[in-house]
Amino acid sequence: MALKTTKMKKTISLVIFSLLLLTTYPQQVQIVWQQCYGGSDMDTGKDVIVLNNGHILVLSTTYSNSGDIGFNQGKSDFWLFETDAFGNFLWGKTYGGSENEYAKSLVQTPDGGYVMFGDTDSNNGDVSGNHGSFDYWVIKTDNIGNVLWHRCLGSTKRDLATGFNIDEAGNIYCIGLSSGEDGDVTQNNGYDDYWFVKLDLDGELIWNRNLGGSYADNGLCISSTNDGGVIVGGIISSIDGDITCNMVLGNKTAWVIKLDSLNSIQWQQCYGGTYTETVVEIESTSDGGYILLGATNSNDGDVSGFHGYPGDVNIYDIWVIKVDSMGVIEWQRCLGGTKDESPSFIKITPDGNYLVGGFTYSSDGDVSGNHSNSVGSDHWVVKLDPSGEIIWQQCFGGITEDELYGGYVISESEYVFVGNRRTSSTGGNIDCNAIGGFGDWDLVMYKILDTTVGISTIEEDKLPLKVYPNPAANSATFSYNLPDGIQQGSIEVHNTTGLLVASTSLNEAKGEWVLQLNNIPPGLYIYTLSTQQKTTTGKLVVTR
Repeated sequence: MALKTTKMKKTISLVIFSLLLLTTYPQQVQIVWQQCYGGSDMDTGKDVIVLNNGHILVLSTTYSNSGDIGFNQGKSDFWLFETDAFGNFLWGKTYGGSENEYAKSLVQTPDGGYVMFGDTDSNNGDVSGNHGSFDYWVIKTDNIGNVLWHRCLGSTKRDLATGFNIDEAGNIYCIGLSSGEDGDVTQNNGYDDYWFVKLDLDGELIWNRNLGGSYADNGLCISSTNDGGVIVGGIISSIDGDITCNMVLGNKTAWVIKLDSLNSIQWQQCYGGTYTETVVEIESTSDGGYILLGATNSNDGDVSGFHGYPGDVNIYDIWVIKVDSMGVIEWQRCLGGTKDESPSFIKITPDGNYLVGGFTYSSDGDVSGNHSNSVGSDHWVVKLDPSGEIIWQQCFGGITEDELYGGYVISESEYVFVGNRRTSSTGGNIDCNAIGGFGDWDLVMYKILDTTVGISTIEEDKLPLKVYPNPAANSATFSYNLPDGIQQGSIEVHNTTGLLVASTSLNEAKGEWVLQLNNIPPGLYIYTLSTQQKTTTGKLVVTR
């Protein structure tokens, strides 16, 4: 009996954590819920995180001072708000001055608070210490949004924030472009440089670094690495200064640099073709390499598979590049159609796949299901396998314009996305409205369920069990018929983290168990039918 119990626990663990395998049947990506938020003006979700209690925190840029926002200090502000696990609004706060603040990124810190990142050209209200024009702006808050400290970073000239990262120790990394050489900026090579900084968790500047040449070079992304260094990427026009890699063919090239813990360059690589390439996101991969997300309108050099007319300044594909630990390309993939695509984020899922988000104007090539029929844009999400092959793609939106900017991976099968939508963008699969909001653009957030994540079952132990309906909204019926001689067993339902959410004992060989789902959140669940001799497992999808 003890041996069988151990085997059963091992089987459940194996199913939940190791055998959530991808199947080959067609895509089945479902919206679990959707919510819109905003006021009388434009509101755009820029980043999103999910907390340990299931609540969701969203960072956005708002021009509104009504509806869900309530107060705006100037032209545009940072807007931070929290919802419950279903997107129901709990609280929100704005941060800014009398001019413009543009939100970019949000992270949770080791102490349970949050750090927001973006840029500002204010020097009043919540903002102080602006060096002139636009500065990077970093805000540290507690867990309910109260400001603990903030810091403007920059020079008397233009400093535009784009990329942000935090390491396990709580150190903060920021990148963008700077055209100055005073204030916090200690050097400049030309017109615009990559400029990136490291802060401690108290906001103290540890170091700053610039990279570039004599022309316009724009740092767009930064990521800390396991060796204590950083890797940065963006787009360059220069061919001198710090740039020593070969620009493949064109005059605007993606440039990626790996630096060690002393800020010395370990290697650099240029990626591109005849026209324009950029890198907007970098993530470390488990093999010691990196996955890069960017855009391209070339179809030569390092680029192949571009879907549009090369060189058209209004047409770009999303470009995904897998490189090794030295930045050497292992594979690349253009994603898109014959119209324009814009990249926003790339996430590595727990099963080792890649989740790519952005927006698209296309209805051909890799893109299908665009609700705007290429007149406007749809949110576009693509899941790639580790070799860059498309597992599925899905458009989300309405008949006019919808733009996706932020995403968060909750589990292998559950993702949350934020962006915006025109309030006129009706008739698709995103069709919510902000309460009290009458603006042209609303912030939209929605959760999706990837039901193409399959469950492997141990066939030799399989027991007769049917579960219907599946997916289910209100209740699910488990119909079982145990083999001859077996009169007892149990059914357990776990979430994807292994937490038991429901169970029942079976005291007869044949019957039905009706599971009420009203108090069970939408998502993917694993059910297990067990007897002393056998077990069988499967998946239950709960929707609303």
